Amino acid sequence: MIRRYRPDAAEATMAVFRRPATGIASRDYNSEQIRAWAGHTGTPGQWNERRITVHTWVAETAKYPLEDPIRESSET
Repeated sequence: MIRRYRPDAAEATMAVFRRPATGIASRDYNSEQIRAWAGHTGTPGQWNERRITVHTWVAETAKYPLEDPIRESSET
């Protein structure tokens, strides 16, 4: 399902944005690159303000609802 962003999704969408650089893919980036990608998200309130001022869409599936942000899995 693709839906419009809602303010109650601030923390989860911020986590989804930050997770690749700070999680499994962090081995592919140096600390400066990680800070550039994930270090400027601000607080959930600041993130929310930026999301509501632009057209932000959220994609969810039954297997990975937004309330359960992308997690490392052995499934491929």
